[in-house]
Amino acid sequence: MAVDISNLTAEELQALAVAAQERAQQLQAEKEHALQQEEAARDIRIANSVQVLTNLIGPVNAPPYNPGGTEPPSIRGMLAYTPEQFAAYSGIAIQMLFQGLEVLSVTTRDIAEVLGEE
Repeated sequence: MAVDISNLTAEELQALAVAAQERAQQLQAEKEHALQQEEAARDIRIANSVQVLTNLIGPVNAPPYNPGGTEPPSIRGMLAYTPEQFAAYSGIAIQMLFQGLEVLSVTTRDIAEVLGEE
């Protein structure tokens, strides 16, 4: 919308300038709000990825993973196995190895996507 200002009075020009300034401030506030929302969404995605990786790693001094137990599998739980346990659970260990690689790959990709959006 074009406005011909050549015939406007001083008061009308002043009102137009005020309206334009207010609109510019509104647009800037909307832009800042959108950026804050995007940043919050990125922070959540990164926090979720970090949590997934933390779960995959497992707690320090994790007991050996018990396939019949209630604790989720973790890298540290698998590393707590004795050689005999590794031999007994070799099928589970291989399956968990690939599941861990998948989780690691997915979370690394997610973090890379977030960083690429910045």
